[in-house]
Amino acid sequence: MSRTPAARRRHAAAATIDAHSDYGPSVTRNRDGHLVSNGAGLVVLEDREDISHDLNSAARRPVVRGARRWDAMSALEADGVITHRQHEASNRWLDDLSRACGGSHASFLSVFVSGGEKTGLTEGQRKAMKACRRVALAFNLTAESCRSSVLWRVVIDNQTPADWAKSQHVDQSTLPYDWLRRDLDRLDELYNPVAVRHVTLIAAYSAA
Repeated sequence: MSRTPAARRRHAAAATIDAHSDYGPSVTRNRDGHLVSNGAGLVVLEDREDISHDLNSAARRPVVRGARRWDAMSALEADGVITHRQHEASNRWLDDLSRACGGSHASFLSVFVSGGEKTGLTEGQRKAMKACRRVALAFNLTAESCRSSVLWRVVIDNQTPADWAKSQHVDQSTLPYDWLRRDLDRLDELYNPVAVRHVTLIAAYSAA
């Protein structure tokens, strides 16, 4: 039985995959033929060392074609839209969110996180919870309001500022990017208050 046109396209797309590529078990193709991670986020193909092999005499490993999930913040920094400092602030926030939630299935926005059943909360988890609450208060983030926050949608939901603007019916030209940079600067101030004040003072002195 002959294949339908759609089936032929899927078969041709599958046949183009390099036999020496390792995209991982969570990477599949969507209906458009694009590689996606866990059926959702887009992935980026790249050459990298195959860590399943030992180093050879030249201290190298074979190179394979692999895939990693596309990251909105990394892409924005690579394009010069945000600074490395702004990206680092978002990474610290993500790390705190991960530590605060621990092994539970709770969200920090509901202010209910738990440690192990017998061990309770660790000191690191307590500090992370405190940092997350500080960020939530600074940006007025709640379970209801977070979806309308450009900071949340880009950093947490891994979407582009344009995606957020479209969902909020906002001008997609420069406003969402300006608002994201503004929020990232504020996030940086929360994590680096002394350093930010120092830079501000230097800039003010230089302009005088």
